Amino acid sequence: MESLTDEESWKLFCAYAFPESEKIGPPEHLKEVALNIVKKCAKLPLAIKTTAASLVSTTLPRDWQSKLHKLKTVATPSDPVMDILKVSYDSLPAHLKACFAYLAFFPEDEQIECEYLIHLWTGEGFIPAGENPWDCLDQLANLCLVEVWEEWNLIKYCKIHDLLLDLARLISRENRCAFNVEDALSKLRSVNTGGGRWCRLFLAKKNIDEHAISERRSVSPTLVHTLLLSGNSKIGRNMPAMLISGMRVLRVLDLSHTNISTLPACVGNMKLLRVLNLRGTGIKKVPKCVRSLKSLSFLDVSDCRGLEPQAPKWISELKCLQHLKGRFQRMPKGISKLESLRTLRGSFFLLSLSMERGRSVNVKRMLAR
Repeated sequence: MESLTDEESWKLFCAYAFPESEKIGPPEHLKEVALNIVKKCAKLPLAIKTTAASLVSTTLPRDWQSKLHKLKTVATPSDPVMDILKVSYDSLPAHLKACFAYLAFFPEDEQIECEYLIHLWTGEGFIPAGENPWDCLDQLANLCLVEVWEEWNLIKYCKIHDLLLDLARLISRENRCAFNVEDALSKLRSVNTGGGRWCRLFLAKKNIDEHAISERRSVSPTLVHTLLLSGNSKIGRNMPAMLISGMRVLRVLDLSHTNISTLPACVGNMKLLRVLNLRGTGIKKVPKCVRSLKSLSFLDVSDCRGLEPQAPKWISELKCLQHLKGRFQRMPKGISKLESLRTLRGSFFLLSLSMERGRSVNVKRMLAR
């Protein structure tokens, strides 16, 4: 990473620590500690940004001295930037730590759709009651831990710097997340065997096929909350049931952009599943096993090749469903029973349904005609 001059480092720090008065800089009682903090950031732009952004909400000398003390304690010559970034992570509240670490879910240089990220956080149960998940994303962005932008005034995307992604993966590995096929598929064990206890399998774009799965003797990975197999185009028509049959506490299942055309019936046993992403697959119709997923809040079958235009009648039985995405041209009348539904996307419409029950039902009835 390219380093800055002393003057550039100071200007960058002031721009993020004092955005409303960057030309004036810190008040006199903070100037000395601010200069020492900048020195500890080793002229590294990302370290300066994240450190400065974490101080923007306080002018209390004890907070600034505490930050300087932490930088002195952990920063080492061998890997200063990672240690400094870790300081910013350590200062986060627990739910934001979980949200940040979950960014390891995505491959390097991935352009992340913010709406989907929000659904993942919510599906995993990271967001405290009463907290707006979009506020959580804004807080991470304000701390320079993620970059957020909007395209066409419609869709928000975000991206994480590669060094921050490394940090997220490091933290996730410590929290029993697997990122390669060998770990995820060779060492899965049931809780009773005392073996590997993965809670999340992040396996996007790993060139996995059915053979890579079936040749390993994986049994009952009962603790897995997230399974990501997105972008593995060699996973063909049938999703191997042996991999997921024991995942009874699964909350997120992402099979997007694989070549599956159906789901194994055992998916219907995943009573805690909240997020099911089948986008860009060969699914021709919403699999019947989905009917049993009473906790499902997010279902994406958009961009599926040859998806039938009529949404299934039983879709109204998914009482927790809040977000439905698919190229449906016709919706059943029963959709008016989905009182939790907030977003409905189809071939010719994109609606954010009113939170107000009466108006929401009227909109749904119009769609059902």
